[in-house]
Amino acid sequence: MCDIDLWKMLFVTLGPMVSLQRGWDGWAMIRYDNELYYFQYAPPTDRLEDATKGKRPSVPFTGAQPWQCSVYYFWWLFLRENEAYRTACETRGQSELRALYFDFGDVHDTDFPTWWLETGRDLFCEPRSESVQIVKQGELRYSYDADDRLLLTIDRGSDIERVLAEVRSLLRKSENKLRNKGASQALYQVFTKPVLTSLYQHHKVYTLRKSKPDAALYEIGDEAGVMTSLSPSDTEAKAMLASVTGRIVRQAERIIEYVGQGVFPVITEEHEKLVPAFREALKKSSQKRVQEVTAGPYETTFGIRRQFL
Repeated sequence: MCDIDLWKMLFVTLGPMVSLQRGWDGWAMIRYDNELYYFQYAPPTDRLEDATKGKRPSVPFTGAQPWQCSVYYFWWLFLRENEAYRTACETRGQSELRALYFDFGDVHDTDFPTWWLETGRDLFCEPRSESVQIVKQGELRYSYDADDRLLLTIDRGSDIERVLAEVRSLLRKSENKLRNKGASQALYQVFTKPVLTSLYQHHKVYTLRKSKPDAALYEIGDEAGVMTSLSPSDTEAKAMLASVTGRIVRQAERIIEYVGQGVFPVITEEHEKLVPAFREALKKSSQKRVQEVTAGPYETTFGIRRQFL
């Protein structure tokens, strides 16, 4: 845990609208008037109420906007390429992807930043139950010996650096017990660790191929910059570039197929074999968030319409 996280967790002078929280996996975050969203991977905005335990990812392409530097942006982008889901959007959910539509909504009628704030972050955020907080006298709701709680008392007049050091030491002692708390519990979870530059390349190659169906594969690969170190000026280089580009197209088609099933990103054949087990695990790991949405303690755009689990 870095110093800045501890600072956020313990800084108690921000005002009455702020309650201090401990992340679902032990990482610090700040909840502003009960509006914190926490994510397994970096969210596409830098809003104070959106947090993640990880670092911001590298820029996937030159000129990318901050909101394009997130796996959740690419999830939305690939879903827009799924023709079955396009039909669901055009028919307002009267299709085979009805359940998915009721969660993701129409991804074609708005831009990504708007969709994210209105719908996306409720789909991908972790359970928003209270974690680290300031407990006033008579308000203790947890057992002193609860396995998943650490009760601290801090002298408000203490030196902040000393408090940080002492809390860091206490948390490290219990860190091993919390290691398994880091798995995602979101409604929709990222299937495999994403590489944004790769997702960008797959999407670019696929869309170029779709817009130029009569072009040779090596021409598509050359335009997309698939193999910048090779020149397509000779037969051998063209064949190699065509082979690599063809593989990327097939992988992109696989990504698009499975994103229409609520799983992203499924890139390789080996990934495909793991999807059934992933779905079963998702049913269990997302139950807390499912119950949270169903109970309605926090407003969501889709309420209790979620049906696929």
